[in-house]
Amino acid sequence: MKISEFRSLVRNIVKEETKYQQFFRKELKKAGVSSPADFKSDKEKKAFFDKIDAGWSAKKETDIDENVEKLREYIKKVMNEKH
Repeated sequence: MKISEFRSLVRNIVKEETKYQQFFRKELKKAGVSSPADFKSDKEKKAFFDKIDAGWSAKKETDIDENVEKLREYIKKVMNEKH
């Protein structure tokens, strides 16, 4: 993997994580809380996370997982070369 590919991979991971965090915060705001810990009951908390799961597409999660796995493989390779 070239350094430019590595940088692109890291940028993509950070970008997707940022999008997820923005989505999550937006849903917290809609629910009128600043943290999942602010829900008064486990039932409310579960409903919130069900809504998060429904609103965040699995494709995006798969893309992030694939990029993270590529990054892990690259780091392992680099670490093995140094030892």
